[in-house]
Amino acid sequence: MPARPNQARRHGLPALLLGLCVFFVGPAGAHDRTDLVFLDNGDRFQGEIRKLAQGTLTLKTDAAGTISLKWTHVARVVSQYEYEVHTISGERLYGTLPEPDGSGELKVVGSSVTRTLALTEVFWILPIEHGFWNRVRGSVDFGASYVQSTSAVQYSLSADAHYKTRRIGGDLRLNSLFSTQEDAESASQQNLSLVLFRPLRALRGRGNLFAIGQLQSNPNQGFDLRSLAGGGLGVFVKESSGGFAIVSAGVVADREQVTDSSEVNTNAEALVGFRVASYRTDFPRRHLSFGVNTFTYITNSPRFRAQLDLKISWEVIRHFTVSLTFLDNYDSRPPTQDAAKNDLSVTTSLGYTF
Repeated sequence: MPARPNQARRHGLPALLLGLCVFFVGPAGAHDRTDLVFLDNGDRFQGEIRKLAQGTLTLKTDAAGTISLKWTHVARVVSQYEYEVHTISGERLYGTLPEPDGSGELKVVGSSVTRTLALTEVFWILPIEHGFWNRVRGSVDFGASYVQSTSAVQYSLSADAHYKTRRIGGDLRLNSLFSTQEDAESASQQNLSLVLFRPLRALRGRGNLFAIGQLQSNPNQGFDLRSLAGGGLGVFVKESSGGFAIVSAGVVADREQVTDSSEVNTNAEALVGFRVASYRTDFPRRHLSFGVNTFTYITNSPRFRAQLDLKISWEVIRHFTVSLTFLDNYDSRPPTQDAAKNDLSVTTSLGYTF
C-alpha cells in the first residue's frame, strides 16, 4: 500500500541517526611491542598491551597476533609506556608500569606519585597515548525475520559504543526497529542517545557530571520525532572487573512533534535513571546490561515516561555474539488519544563486538 507522506520522514530517520554516529578522527597512536606479561604458570609474553577490560588483558604480539589473557592468571605486567589504571575502590592512576617488587602486584609510577597495587584491585587499563579508535569499545547487532504467508518482514539494528579519556567519556547507543506486512501499515521505532560525562574528583572518581541528548521516533506512541537534551549527576554504586551499577538524576527538556499533526510540544522533565552491567569472562562469554530511565514532567499536564532496555549476549566465536534484547517504552499520557501507552519489543540478533 502507498506510504503516507510522513512515513517518508520516519523511514529516513534511521539514516539520519546512523549519520550522526560517524566521527572523523586522526590516526591512532601506538608503541613498540616491548611490554611484558608474566602468567602464574611461568609463561611470558611480549607485545603491546592494548587494554584490560571485563577481566581480559588484550595483548598484540608479533608472533601470535592479538591474544586475550585472563586477568586472574596474570602475575606481573611491565611497560615503559604510560597507562591509565582504574581500581575497584574508584581510584584513577596514570603512569608507567615498571617491574614490581613481587608477584601479583602492579607498580604505577606517575609524575608525582608511585603506587603499588595488588592485581586483584585493578580492573581497567588503557594506554594513554592511544588515539580515539583504540579507546572505543562497543558492539553492533542485526536481526531479521520473514513470514511468507503474510509477507511480514521485520528487522532490528542496535549499536553501542563507549569511549573514555582521562578527562571525559561518552556512551553512544542506537536502537532501530522496523516491520512491514501485506495490507497493513508499516511500523517503526528509533532511538539514538549520546551521553557525555566528566569524572568528579570530589567523589574519588565514582561520580560524574553528565550531559545527555536523544533523538527518538515512535508513531505507535503518537510522535514522529522527539528531541531531548539535558544533564545531571551520576554515581557508581559498584564498579569492578565483573561489572558496574550506576544511578543518575538530572533535568532535561524535550521537543515533541506529534504524529499526523503540526502540533509541537515542549516540556521540562526530571530524569532518574539506573544502569547495571555484568560480565562473565569464561567461555561462552556473557554480557548482561539492564537500564531504565524515568521522566517525570515538571511543566504542562502531569505525565510520566519510562524507557527500559535489557540485553543479554553470548560470544559464540571470537568477537561474534548471539543476543536477546527487550525494549519497553511507557507513556502515561501519549500525545494522541489513539496512541499506545506501552510499546514492548523482543528481538534476537547476531552481533560483532570491538
